[in-house]
Amino acid sequence: MFSPPQIPIINDGLLYANGLVLSYVSAKVITMSAGAARDASNTNDISLSALVTIDGSKTGANGFDSGVLGATQCYAVYVVGDSTSYKPTAGLISANLTTMPVLPAGYDMYRRVGWVVTNDTAQILKFYQYGKDEKRTYYYDVDDSFGVVVLSGGAEIEYTQVQMGAPSNAPVVPPIATRVIFRNEYDPALAANTASFQTYGATATAASVTVGLGVALLQLQNFFIDCELDETGVPSIQYKVTASDATSLIVQGYDDYLY
Repeated sequence: MFSPPQIPIINDGLLYANGLVLSYVSAKVITMSAGAARDASNTNDISLSALVTIDGSKTGANGFDSGVLGATQCYAVYVVGDSTSYKPTAGLISANLTTMPVLPAGYDMYRRVGWVVTNDTAQILKFYQYGKDEKRTYYYDVDDSFGVVVLSGGAEIEYTQVQMGAPSNAPVVPPIATRVIFRNEYDPALAANTASFQTYGATATAASVTVGLGVALLQLQNFFIDCELDETGVPSIQYKVTASDATSLIVQGYDDYLY
């Protein structure tokens, strides 16, 4: 009986990420824990055997890829490797958010594993990153509000856009569609009044989140809303309040996806 030749099954690589957790150290310095990830081309594995320190004031491997950290900017953080294993695996901060970073000499593999954001003095905002696989959650530890204000005293009575980052507004959320963690400070003029929040671009009259505790006093709430990218690529939501009210929004954190 004829037997056809056996053909091995070859599985495509899985764009996994494990470990490589980022931690804030100081205004210019973060660390990346040991771990491994598939490279961005889904061809090779990049393995980091021990924690590395990434200094944004330096250029090259375990530093900034090209130039210096600027004020009110969002930067991508990459793990980079050498497919010949001659160069040690390293971390890299880069202004190239969605394309290949400027790789140091001898490196030919990369994968984005996180983000950092700077304030108006070019210092990295203190953050905490949680999660060890393809989903990571960030929390800011900034000032008394434990977050970054993106709307102060908003009083619009029709749905109005709020951007999470733009040239005139520090990009506290990277340029991805994602779930954002908000703290809301709502000051209603009347007990029955409410504030409403939606994903950017939503056309339904109903809100994704409605706040109002039935008292005419300053109210504090925490909630999540999915942010969509606007026409310029900036993650945004929209809000409205009842006439004579005011509300403020503080970004406390967001989810990141290493897919």
